[in-house]
Amino acid sequence: MRYTLEVLLKNQNTALSRIMLLYTRHGVKIDQLTYQGGEGSDLSRMSITTQCEPKVVEKMVRLLNKQIDVLRVQRV
Repeated sequence: MRYTLEVLLKNQNTALSRIMLLYTRHGVKIDQLTYQGGEGSDLSRMSITTQCEPKVVEKMVRLLNKQIDVLRVQRV
């Protein structure tokens, strides 16, 4: 199935690479990625679309919530 996660995170230089590394480590392929970060803004928004099993999505939500830079993860 296809799932989309919306992630609200702190606008840090390393935040995007940490999240991509998390997906790579667990072998989850990203079908689509949208990253919206603004200059002068403290927050960024990321939309990640994957095609995988429901329990893999739940695992990724748990792992994303453990990241220091991530403030909120929501399934769309």
